[in-house]
Amino acid sequence: METKLKIAIIDSGVYHAHKDFFETKIYEITPSGSPVKSNVRNGHGTAVYNIIRKECAKGCELINIRAVESQEVDVDVLIRALNLAIELEVKIINLSLGVTVCLDMENLREVCHRAYDNGIILISAFSNDGSMSFPAAFPEVIGVTSEESITKSNNFYYVEDNVINVVARGGIQRLAWNEPEYMFLGGNSFACAHVTAIISKLISRNTTVEEAHRMLQENAVKTIQLNYSDQKQNFIPIKRAAVFPFSKEIQGILAHQNLIDFEIDAVYDIKYSGRVGANVSQLMPYARIMMDYKIKNIRDIDFNNIDTMIIGHRDKLKNKVKKEDVFHDLAENCVKNQVQIFSLDDLDEYKISKGYVYTPAVLKKEVLPKRQGKLFRYNKPILGVFGTSSKQGKFTLQLLLREKIMKRGYSIGQLGTEPTAELFGFDYVFPIGYNSLVELQNEEAVQYINMQMQSICEKEPDIIIVGCQSGTVSYDYGNISFYLFQQYAFLVATQPDAVILCINYFDELEYIRRTVQFIESSSPSKVIAFVVFPVKLEKEIAGVYGKKTVISEDEFKQRKSIVEKVFGIRTFLLNQDIEEVVNHVIDFFCEEE
Repeated sequence: METKLKIAIIDSGVYHAHKDFFETKIYEITPSGSPVKSNVRNGHGTAVYNIIRKECAKGCELINIRAVESQEVDVDVLIRALNLAIELEVKIINLSLGVTVCLDMENLREVCHRAYDNGIILISAFSNDGSMSFPAAFPEVIGVTSEESITKSNNFYYVEDNVINVVARGGIQRLAWNEPEYMFLGGNSFACAHVTAIISKLISRNTTVEEAHRMLQENAVKTIQLNYSDQKQNFIPIKRAAVFPFSKEIQGILAHQNLIDFEIDAVYDIKYSGRVGANVSQLMPYARIMMDYKIKNIRDIDFNNIDTMIIGHRDKLKNKVKKEDVFHDLAENCVKNQVQIFSLDDLDEYKISKGYVYTPAVLKKEVLPKRQGKLFRYNKPILGVFGTSSKQGKFTLQLLLREKIMKRGYSIGQLGTEPTAELFGFDYVFPIGYNSLVELQNEEAVQYINMQMQSICEKEPDIIIVGCQSGTVSYDYGNISFYLFQQYAFLVATQPDAVILCINYFDELEYIRRTVQFIESSSPSKVIAFVVFPVKLEKEIAGVYGKKTVISEDEFKQRKSIVEKVFGIRTFLLNQDIEEVVNHVIDFFCEEE
């Protein structure tokens, strides 16, 4: 004789005296397994229980586990309740609840995976606030959301996705409650209860989770296919590389060799550059060069000692070598010598064999399904580095913060916008800088960045650092190119808790004020520090692209005094004050806790 199908309902408990439950024996326990003693105060669990009681397959045994005493879900209590349900050998667990910010993701995911391994079908509702929530978003769980268009309790849509799986009836409906006895409400919680009842009629005790998904798809009113193909190329492993040409991006790599985990064998440039034969230390007198190199002619490259060729931006160099395609020859020889290529520019025109080249890019084909617009809320502290213009050392600051904070024993997650970011161990890159290869705009960009940030959160870093490109607020509005759409998308998508704003010595105070106000009004951020780039314009009429000279210590002190008096925000000098900046960041987040 087949045993009864057991369904655990983890919720706020049941109002036993409700008139709908006359002559109904209600089994209700706490997450520790002991009988419930106090009366239920929240009608939510009563409503969920009544839906499942009325609509589930005949003969099901319903076990109520009271794990919620208020509007908030305690994840520790939820984990205990899930463990109890597993011990009771239930077949279905209904979770018409969840959390949008989970501070114990690892243990919640682990217990859900354990239930999955035991053949238990977990069904959980997404948050009604429109965001992603857990455990519904876990792949081990059937995540349920709702739509007003579904008006019948036994109708539902199946979604081919590993996050949202079912769309069911969640519109306004008459529900059993406690005070008052009935309530007209809607929400994903009740859609979840309807789905639990539906599944109970489709499965048997031995049905696997995969079979349950197939049964849902076969019995759905319609199947929603989310068109998404994960075709993103994986970052290439590098052991020993050569770099070419001696450009700004390559200089950045050479200046921070201590932060890369591969060796640089040689530095190359074209003979027309005027740099062949010079030492890197001569051309970068202010940088901390770990190992000096004599720049060599790219035509004399030795492929024997390298596994990777790192190629910087090509456009400026192309003008100097119009009669010969150095890049075509280089790419061809890399393939011939089985040397992979890391290129900051697209090399599709050279038709390089697949697998030999990696270019930091975000393409249209990588856009994730919209999933009703649901986004993840982040559960880690986030520090943002933004600026008032380009050429301020923002990436240098991000690298210095990475180095110094990691030296103090903290783990870091990092999302950068410089195309070389992944070479320094950043988790992800969204390369919106010079010659950007990002094809996404507006909401697509926000959604993509949100997924990157969530992936970093799941790695459990102590802090996440994000860094943007160029300015933050448009300085002028006379040309469409002046509008900083990508920077705005990056700001609102990363949602930093604290921001370090890089400013120029010559920035107008009113423009700094506009930038601070924009950052703090566009996101839940607080600008906690200014970092001054230590140069001034020789001729202000030339603007930010004119010739610059290094400011003196007295000039910085004078500017610092003015800025701190006007804004009340601590002000530091790039490079020189990095330890103080790190102390300030740590103090801020410690105070927040």
